[in-house]
Amino acid sequence: MKKSTQFVLLLCALLTILWATGCDTQGTVTTKDVTLVLRTEDPRFARNIYPGDSVDSVIPVSYDITATGPNSDGRFSNVRITNDSFTFQNMSVGTWHFEATAYNADDVQLSSGSLDCIITPSTDTLEILLDERVGSGTFALTCNWNAAQTFGGSTVLFSLSGNNLTEDLLMTETVDASTASVTFTTGSIPAGFYTLDVTMECEGTTISGFSEMVAIIDGSQTQAVKELTIGVISDDNTFSIIDTTGTPVSGTISVNPVEYGAGDPVTLTFEPDVLPAGITVADLTYAWYCDGCEIPEAQSESHGIAQVTPGSCRYDVVVSHTAIGTVGSASITISVASVPSIVETTD
Repeated sequence: MKKSTQFVLLLCALLTILWATGCDTQGTVTTKDVTLVLRTEDPRFARNIYPGDSVDSVIPVSYDITATGPNSDGRFSNVRITNDSFTFQNMSVGTWHFEATAYNADDVQLSSGSLDCIITPSTDTLEILLDERVGSGTFALTCNWNAAQTFGGSTVLFSLSGNNLTEDLLMTETVDASTASVTFTTGSIPAGFYTLDVTMECEGTTISGFSEMVAIIDGSQTQAVKELTIGVISDDNTFSIIDTTGTPVSGTISVNPVEYGAGDPVTLTFEPDVLPAGITVADLTYAWYCDGCEIPEAQSESHGIAQVTPGSCRYDVVVSHTAIGTVGSASITISVASVPSIVETTD
């Protein structure tokens, strides 16, 4: 009887061990292969001002990824990849945190993003939007012009605006009649894309200006040299359109009708060529400028000029999307010439 009791107790202990082992086996964390896709904003257009005067400075070519979660054990820390997608193998099911940073060819960090998610047995793909610009840089702009066309007391106004600035960056330089150049240099500003507006005023009248997009990246100075073209009167009666900026990738400005004389109406229309993925024409907003001065009522793809006046004016349009900020710009110079005349007076 005693042996029987011992046998039963031994059998119970064995069954308990097997049951516990079975439960532990059933509770083992499931692993899963997951593909991570990285998406960056792409505001690359021909007329942007880039660091080193190269669009390559804002193109990501590699990424650093760090993932933390169940049983991560540092296996997924600072993983460097050269594609915008990467497959993590044998990731434990559960809550994970991902961080990613994009770098250009010079290994300068451009943007970053993060993602908190739960990986389940059915999770195949995750996506991170790298929409936070990283670091800070500076900007230097030199403007040149024909000094013979200005007078003493002329001023050049510099304005840099964008979502990463708490307020617009404004600078003004007063120049004398012999000066034909001025340089503006900013302090450190957050990395990102900005709208640059420059106007030149003489005796209270705007005589020249332009608008461009400026890219700032971490630890770099973006530099540009621009010519301020001052409107002049010539000796011809014809009306002509002079586009000296080249065709920007983002689109062109068309004129209707193509030829008119002084005092006639003209309509300018922005026609996009290339838009970022997922963006349609209906998503865009517009801001028009004349010689660098914003035209408050001009907020559609077309801007009408009621009367063309003799002289030369540069018109810029800045095209934006609320989700990704400014995405491009285009410009055109409108010139109407007139014949100078002499009016005799009598005493």
